[in-house]
Amino acid sequence: MELLERLVLSSSGTAFARNKNLQNLLILTAIKAESSGGDGARTGRVMEYLRRMDNYDALDIAKVCTGAGLHEEAYTIYHKFERQEEALEVLLEHLKDYKRAEEYASRLDQPAVWSKLGEALLRDAGRVADGVRALLRAKDARPYLLVVESAREHGSDSDYALVAKYLRIVRAGLRGERRVVDTELAYAFCRCDKLHELHELLVGRNDADLEDIAERVFDEERWEAAKLLMTLTSNWAQLTRVLCELKEFDAALDSARKADKIEIWQTLACRCVDASELRIAHKAALRVVVEPDLMQDMISYYEDRGLFDALLALVDAALLLEAAHQALFTAAGVLYTKYRETAVLEFCHMWWQRCNVPQLVRACELAYLWTEVVYLQRQYGELDNATRTMMAHPSAWLASTFIEVVAAVRSLDVLYLAVRFYAEQHTDMLADLLLVLAPTAEPSRIVSILRAAPVASAPGLFGPVLGLLPESRVYLHKVIDSLGAEKTPLEVAEALLDVYFAEEALLHLRELIDTLRDFDQLALSERLESHANAEFRQLAVELHKRGGRHERAIELAKKEKLWKDAIAVAAHSADAELCEQLAEWFLANGMRESLTAMLYACYPTLLPDVGVELAWVNNALPLAMPFMVQTLSEVGARLTRLHETRETKRESEKEQKAEEEKEVNEDESVLLYGLASHYNQPNRMLALPAAGGGALYGGGGGGGGTVGGSPMMIGWNNYRTYAQQMYQTRAAMSQQQMMMSQRNAQMYQTGLHAAYATRAAQEAYATMSNR
Repeated sequence: MELLERLVLSSSGTAFARNKNLQNLLILTAIKAESSGGDGARTGRVMEYLRRMDNYDALDIAKVCTGAGLHEEAYTIYHKFERQEEALEVLLEHLKDYKRAEEYASRLDQPAVWSKLGEALLRDAGRVADGVRALLRAKDARPYLLVVESAREHGSDSDYALVAKYLRIVRAGLRGERRVVDTELAYAFCRCDKLHELHELLVGRNDADLEDIAERVFDEERWEAAKLLMTLTSNWAQLTRVLCELKEFDAALDSARKADKIEIWQTLACRCVDASELRIAHKAALRVVVEPDLMQDMISYYEDRGLFDALLALVDAALLLEAAHQALFTAAGVLYTKYRETAVLEFCHMWWQRCNVPQLVRACELAYLWTEVVYLQRQYGELDNATRTMMAHPSAWLASTFIEVVAAVRSLDVLYLAVRFYAEQHTDMLADLLLVLAPTAEPSRIVSILRAAPVASAPGLFGPVLGLLPESRVYLHKVIDSLGAEKTPLEVAEALLDVYFAEEALLHLRELIDTLRDFDQLALSERLESHANAEFRQLAVELHKRGGRHERAIELAKKEKLWKDAIAVAAHSADAELCEQLAEWFLANGMRESLTAMLYACYPTLLPDVGVELAWVNNALPLAMPFMVQTLSEVGARLTRLHETRETKRESEKEQKAEEEKEVNEDESVLLYGLASHYNQPNRMLALPAAGGGALYGGGGGGGGTVGGSPMMIGWNNYRTYAQQMYQTRAAMSQQQMMMSQRNAQMYQTGLHAAYATRAAQEAYATMSNR
């Protein structure tokens, strides 16, 4: 390479110095040397050779330099040999020195150079404004698509001012399809806020894609331009959003009406709420809350911003709409429980049928609105829960309401809880509750609850055993009256007995004992025996008498000196031995007058001989005289009745006998066939024995009275024989009458003996008979 350098460079003016091949060889050798040595091995010889020599193949050497990475050398070659486009290309594509490229283009000021510079700036550098300026200086409308593409990727608002200017020039000279140009031109006007020019463009003849432009400017939040485009395209939904961004809510409301989409109404309502435009928000939200899926979001939007009054006004207005649904009514009730508690009950009265009652009940429970909870549970048919709520929360309890609800409850457990509740907290109204529960609740269970209930006012008044039974006597009487004495439970009967015993209400106790059938008489009697009041002990005697415990009753009567009661018990017992013992006790204790009462009261039971004997032995016959007179009177009356009976019977028998005889005498068949045919018996008068002799003819000889061995029939010639039998029959009848008379006399004697059945009468009768 040094040899070539001396040949070409040192010998100026020689043939070697002007030799193209040597120059080419020297430059190529230097290029090879520098390219093989890397960036650190460059000596600048190539640039020196290029500047000092001018007889070489410039284009070829420039390409070799470009391939070897010697871009400055290549640029120098192109510039030296006035290859402007290639030089600019090296600056733009290889050196990426856009500033030098612009300076180079300015020095040259040629359309082709500006055009190439503009395309490079748009395509590679993303310098939209510089690129468009270069194209404008070149007046090159050909690469407008490149301008559009670069502007979309890298263009700013200021860049789009030049883009709009360029596209206007392009549009003016373009023939054919102008959709892309018109679209981008309109968009460029939007980007640089030239709305007047945009309006002129769009109202005139154009091929712009307005929907695409509208979406782009909407996404870029260019609201004024978007408003114009949405209006021109009648995109009311997007226009509503744009107007909301521009705070033009009245216009947004009109646009939303035209769009009439639920999501647009929701957007408008939310934006108005944020802007405190509650009037317009109210109108928009009315369209939203009638949609079940969006209602809760709208309500939450109001609640999150603390607009409770506006929210209640909204739901109140929505409830009157035809499209109001159950979820809306329920949500309105829930809101009332949160923000207007005083109006919840009125709301429930008006709208409970349109609400989801269980959900509204839960809301009222969370708000501690127990009166409203009870009302809803009653209307929904949850009477058991309503009763439990009133018992658990005193603020919800009302006497009339509670009684009305309990009367319809069917769960016995709830009824018993209600009784306990009243027994503990409303004792003064317990009687009213019990009267209502009487047809439904089990009386025995009620009694056990009342008996175990604590007495708050005077715990020692009736004792711990009675509890609240004294306050419940009306209920107990109603149970007895409704069920009847036979079906009254034992617990109810004993409860009322205990009450009257504790209160010493003797008259009521006696009346109740007379009414009841099933109760422990022995236990009550034992309690009455130990009572301090003599009248109660007398009642014990009565109970023992009813229970058949006559010996114990008499002993108690003796102890209490209740002589009349003792005599009544003896008479009731119908026991002759017991009556005799009591009479003997009276006489033994000097109470002779009591014998008269005993004989009178126990007359059906005490034997006459025993009574007279007791009187005679104890020298009290005058006291027994009424008894004796009564006894003799009854004996005489018995004998008289017996005699009359026998006489009546005897007369009846005579009349019957006369009738029979008359019937026999008047019957002609008796004359022909005998008495047996009258009584449907075999007629022995017509059939005689076959063997010798018959009953009527003496029966002599064998076969005398028969013809050929057969019975001999008789006729009218035997009348005398029949008459003889008839007379015999009458004689037998007379004999029978005599026997009946004797028998009647014997029966009369037996009756007399029975009449005088006492020992004294029998002895006297026996003495008289012996005499």
